[in-house]
Amino acid sequence: MKDKYITLIGVLGLDLIFLGALLSWILSQFVLLSKIALGLGLILIILWLVFSWSKARQAIGKRSTAQGTSTILAVVFLVGIIVVANAFGAKFHSWIDLTKEKLYSLSDQTEKLLKQLDRKVELIVFDSNDSPKNPRAIELAQEYSAASPKISYTVINPDRRPALAKYYGVTQYGQMVVNVGKKKFALITNPNEQAITNSLKQLLFQGEQKAYFLTGHGETSPFDSTANGMSELAKEISQEGFTVDTLNLMRTGRIPDDAAIIAVAAPKVDLLPAERESLWAFYDRGGKLLFMLEPGFADSTAIWLGKFGVNVGNDLVIDIPRLAGVGPEMPLVLDYDANHPITKGFNLGVMFPTVRSVAAGSTKAGVRITELAKTSPQSWGETRWKTGRAKKDKNDLEGPVPVACAVQNVIKQPQPRMVVFGDHDFAVNQFLRFSGNLDLVMNSVDWLAKQENLIAIRPKNPEDRKLLLSPRQQQKIFYLSVVALPFVAILLAELFWWKKQYA
Repeated sequence: MKDKYITLIGVLGLDLIFLGALLSWILSQFVLLSKIALGLGLILIILWLVFSWSKARQAIGKRSTAQGTSTILAVVFLVGIIVVANAFGAKFHSWIDLTKEKLYSLSDQTEKLLKQLDRKVELIVFDSNDSPKNPRAIELAQEYSAASPKISYTVINPDRRPALAKYYGVTQYGQMVVNVGKKKFALITNPNEQAITNSLKQLLFQGEQKAYFLTGHGETSPFDSTANGMSELAKEISQEGFTVDTLNLMRTGRIPDDAAIIAVAAPKVDLLPAERESLWAFYDRGGKLLFMLEPGFADSTAIWLGKFGVNVGNDLVIDIPRLAGVGPEMPLVLDYDANHPITKGFNLGVMFPTVRSVAAGSTKAGVRITELAKTSPQSWGETRWKTGRAKKDKNDLEGPVPVACAVQNVIKQPQPRMVVFGDHDFAVNQFLRFSGNLDLVMNSVDWLAKQENLIAIRPKNPEDRKLLLSPRQQQKIFYLSVVALPFVAILLAELFWWKKQYA
């Protein structure tokens, strides 16, 4: 047989052995295709040895053979580096998150919460290790485990541990259980960072609190799921460990004993004197109040807040340099108090659609009032805004204009606390997810509830941009990109070498 065909048999034999070994290594098992490739490759190598044994012994001592051997060793060394790097990366996973809002990094709030853990927490992902239906759940469990020594994780196939899956109420692959011990656990159907962190807060939070939204004056409902409702805010508050309900003081005549926070969201008419006195008594004995007012409504109630040391202006804030994309009456606030727990380290923009000024007034001994957020120095509080014309004059409030205040009595125990916003639209369903809107209002809720350890930037829900492929399509793409294309490239290179060698 001609030498060139003998050489071709040997090269093809090596190629097939390489292909079979590569498939076995990638798939972690000997599939039929890898067995066929290894078998054919071995047969071709045996044939090559039979036809060229005598010439092979003579070639061993040649200089060209030595050079070829060096090349082969270099290739083997390179492959070894790749294998070791891959193994190292599998064991010690790490990445750089380049998304604008750090969607694939644990949020500040999660990291803050993990530092507060005083007990062991186990994350159990019910899925398959070999081909998981929800690999992101496993990745999240790894991230939480890497972020805190108190957290461990395990992946359990529910088909192999059906009794355990039944105990936790698992009904499908990809679900996660957050287990804090003493038969306290939470089952998460669609695991994401927000769901895991909220489950930790609920499981580790001692006792249940109630947050009441005042009604009877045209306030926005916490159960309204329309664009101008507050159902999303109510959902977020409930995930902080609160039960959300409504309260009509005109009917009950008193504030329930289980009330932790009373929220007053955009009353259209003024509160009655008896209602105001009930709220004052609640605050004075250590209660927590959250007021979100609107320009032009409930002005007597706004004036009454001066009793707490807060001056709510009868104006509309105009901020031309910092528009939120609509008009000067919708300012984008970027300046915050650097020391108050609600806004310390806060660096997100908050959009206030139509906001009135909320400034610190005269205070009594032991009462601290902090102006939390301000508009730009070029803004002003327009007092004649109802005329439809906005023009700065001597009667207007000079900028920067404060639009939110926090009040705290540091002498009394428990401490009375209150937060007042000159707008409520920033917290309705339509605008709640804009930049820092959610974080600012929820930081206020956490501060009112004296949960300062939870005040931080919250987890974001990433938009699902996955390309959904069937298992058959995934298999085709895998074999084409990982096996077929590299192997074809090797064959073409060898064919070029073979033609040149025997031309």
